[in-house]
Amino acid sequence: MIFRKLFQRLKTCACSNSKKESLPPPWLGEALLSANTNQKVVDRLLSAVRYSGQGKGSWEEVVREELLKMVPREPFCLSKKRPQVFFFLGENGHGKTTSCAKVARYFLQQNNRPFLIASDTFRAAAGEQLQFWADTLDIPCFQGKPKADPASVVFQGMQKALAEERDVILIDTSGRLSNNQNLMMELKKSVSIAHKFLSADRIHSLLILDSSLGQYASIQALKFSDQLRIAGYIFTRSERPSGTLFSVLEVRPLPIAFLSLGGNIEDLSLFDPMEYTVSFLESLKEC
Repeated sequence: MIFRKLFQRLKTCACSNSKKESLPPPWLGEALLSANTNQKVVDRLLSAVRYSGQGKGSWEEVVREELLKMVPREPFCLSKKRPQVFFFLGENGHGKTTSCAKVARYFLQQNNRPFLIASDTFRAAAGEQLQFWADTLDIPCFQGKPKADPASVVFQGMQKALAEERDVILIDTSGRLSNNQNLMMELKKSVSIAHKFLSADRIHSLLILDSSLGQYASIQALKFSDQLRIAGYIFTRSERPSGTLFSVLEVRPLPIAFLSLGGNIEDLSLFDPMEYTVSFLESLKEC
């Protein structure tokens, strides 16, 4: 009887120790917040470390595993079907036009025949900016007249691109606030024009988000994806890993297509979840 009680006490202690909380580094929470990670994600990561139990590896391994869980299992797949159409969406100043040119260069290097359409007919010099990149890459760019209906520009541009047998059509759109219903309806109209030419599986809308914006990028992701079918994200200003990316994935887990890593046209890379997560954790130690 005595031995049975002693055994039960030892068993209870062992179970208690196995459930003992692990303490994250005292600086981790503040470092995550400083890296534009929203509070909900920070709480999730700290809880994962605290309740990881014994034998689960270091806090870095626990956090890395938790962050990778947030990345959609299905990556952004660039279909081999041709032709393909890509709309570049987002607010002004977040790098839509440059991202459009960078992705055009990516496809050019894959031996495709890209074609640019400048449907932003409202921002001063938007067409000229895209034309500059088109000239740099030596690819065609269709521009509409100033203040022309963007949907009509998309229609005419699609006609020309398909007549020239271009296999990747990249469409730069006007920057817009996601809460402006008139502008969002205009964007939907432009996307619907592309459906007159090609099936839905060949038409993709990419949302351009600024990695430095933190919570505001999450709000944009929610509002745009509530009104339009978003195929994936491009994160600009991604020279330094940011918690913005994981904050966005926490509220709207869509595939990440590319990272824009600087102002030069070659500064673009496909998103690698493991590589990005490891770099992000390393950057936290420098905060």
